[in-house]
Amino acid sequence: MWEILTYFDMIIIADAGSTKTTWTLCDAGSSTTVRTSGINAATMAPDAIAKIIADELMPRVDGRSVSEVYFYGAGVVSDSRREVVANALAALGAGRVEVESDMLGAARAILGREAGIACILGTGSNTCLYDGDRIVDNVPALGYILGDEGSGASIGRRFVGDLFKRLFPGEVEAVWRERVGLDMADVIERVYRQPGANVFLGSLVPMVSELMAVEAVSAMVEDEFDRFFVRNVERYATGCRRLGFIGSVAVNFADVLDAVAGRHGYTIAALEADPMPLLVKFHGCG
Repeated sequence: MWEILTYFDMIIIADAGSTKTTWTLCDAGSSTTVRTSGINAATMAPDAIAKIIADELMPRVDGRSVSEVYFYGAGVVSDSRREVVANALAALGAGRVEVESDMLGAARAILGREAGIACILGTGSNTCLYDGDRIVDNVPALGYILGDEGSGASIGRRFVGDLFKRLFPGEVEAVWRERVGLDMADVIERVYRQPGANVFLGSLVPMVSELMAVEAVSAMVEDEFDRFFVRNVERYATGCRRLGFIGSVAVNFADVLDAVAGRHGYTIAALEADPMPLLVKFHGCG
C-alpha cells in the first residue's frame, strides 16, 4: 500500500472509549499515537464530540491530507449514533470515513479476517459472533448491574461483596485494609452514590489478581468466568469453538480463562490487552 501513497496521504484509526480515545495517524509508512478525551457516541452531545476532534485531534493532523478514517468506539449502537460521529469526523476531509462499534474493532483486531467469537474483557465485557468481516450476532452485554459477566466491574463487585460477607480468610481482609482502606460505608458511598461505580470496581482487578493464590478468591474468579461462558459465549448457535480476547482482565487472568474455556469446549486462538496495534495491521498501516 505504501508504494502508492504520498507523504500527505494519512490514514487515521481510532479506538474510542468513555475515558480516553487513542488515535493512530499512519503517514508514509510511519505512525504516531495521539490520545484525546474519551468519546462515547451514546452519551455525548454532537457538539462535544466535534469539539474534541477540533481542539485535540486536528492540531496533531496539522493540515495534512487524510485519505481514510476508521473509528471504532463505545456507544456506536445505531445508525443515528454512527452519523453523529461521522459528521464530527467530516472536519478531517477524508475521502472515506467508517464509524463502527468497539466490538467490531475488537473482532477485527483479535481475529483478523478469520471467523470466530470475539470477546472483550476489560472494565466491561462483551462478545460477538464474527464472520471474518462483520458481526453476525451479539448477545447483549447489559452493563455491570444486569450483565457484564467476567468483566473487571463484575469481578470487583463480587470481590467486595464476598469480602464484607466474610467469605474470605483474614489475609484477604488484611490486604484490603492495607491497599484500599475503605470500610463498608465508604464502599457503599462509592458504589451507590458517586458516579463511575463500574470504574471503581474494575480498579480492584490488579489486587484480585495478586490474591489468586487464596483458594476462595481464585474460586470466585473461576466461577465468574464460568458465568461469562454460560451466559454469553454458549448462547451463539454455532459450531465455531475459536475465541479471541481483548482486554486487561483477559490478560490478568489468562491461565484461569484458558482452563475455563477448555472445560467449555473452546480454544483461545489469541489474547491481547490492546486492540490498536492489531487494528493498525488489519488496515494495512503497519
